[in-house]
Amino acid sequence: MLERLLPPRRGMRVGVVLFEATARCDNACLYCYNAWKLPGVPVPRELPTDETLALFRRLADARGWSRPRQISFTGGEPLLRDDLETLVREVVRLGFPTNLITNGRRLDAARAAGLVAAGCRLFEIPLLAPGATEHDALAGVPGAFEGAVRAIGAARRAGARAVAAFVATRRNIDHAADVARLALALGADGLMFLRFNPGGAGAGRGEDLLPTPEQIVAALRALRAQQRGGLPVSISVPLPPCVVEPAETEGLGIGFCGAATDHTYIALAPNGDVRPCNHSPTVLGNLREASLASLLAGARYREFCDAVPDECRECPSLASCRCGCRAAAEACTGDFRRLEPLAARYGRFPWRDASGSSP
Repeated sequence: MLERLLPPRRGMRVGVVLFEATARCDNACLYCYNAWKLPGVPVPRELPTDETLALFRRLADARGWSRPRQISFTGGEPLLRDDLETLVREVVRLGFPTNLITNGRRLDAARAAGLVAAGCRLFEIPLLAPGATEHDALAGVPGAFEGAVRAIGAARRAGARAVAAFVATRRNIDHAADVARLALALGADGLMFLRFNPGGAGAGRGEDLLPTPEQIVAALRALRAQQRGGLPVSISVPLPPCVVEPAETEGLGIGFCGAATDHTYIALAPNGDVRPCNHSPTVLGNLREASLASLLAGARYREFCDAVPDECRECPSLASCRCGCRAAAEACTGDFRRLEPLAARYGRFPWRDASGSSP
């Protein structure tokens, strides 16, 4: 009983469950990180509505540290589920705040109004470029830009908040300020800066999509200026200090891996599988068969959280950076103990040079 009441780590608390409502998607994004896009990883099936609702009730029945603060809907493309409003309504009834991460192509006025009525108050919608050509090229389909722009307006008119998500790749990162200005003009409530994090379909695209440190710094400086103009900006994918000096992120909301902290988040696949992160292919178990507390207390999750690459062991920022994104390392190398892709390519490790270790 005590093991079920106490978290496996001091201060650990489940913050967000990212529910991957479906593996289906009507975009073909070049940077897609969905774990089932990796070779050999099976595509998770969708449970029917009643079994999906039962998953949410199991989460609601949890007590203490393992009861999530929030359930977020993502995918795939969650709007491809016809029962999405029913799912959102139940999550809200159970007492969980929620938001929807969508490419926006199916978020018209009626769908936005229905989701807001069900209790969704925040929509996260990608805005990849200031125009259709580059946005649609990265999204992999024509009409993606038009859909995203329309969706931001639909969400705002329905009375919800809308946040633009800028996935910064080598191809589009130089347009960060233009995207921020467009987001502000469209009435977005903020902009999330997500540097390309290889995984899924994008696991092998580091050469053409991973931005350089110089590009990242220039984009952050441009976005800081836009933030002073009234658009809140947050950094939503870790930027290791061995790649980007921490001073460059000052004034911008930035976070690092929350695994086994008071901001723990996990991915819940449409079939009930639980993974340590939405970038990770590692399955800890299935929520239909075990409690979330028992899955997070297991050896596999502890191994994931404890993984420290050799390059990071003596890093003075280890406690705060937490090795960047170990899930991206796992997706790209098959081993979450390896260095994550951005740091592997551009990281500087002077503490290793000083100790005589080779980087």
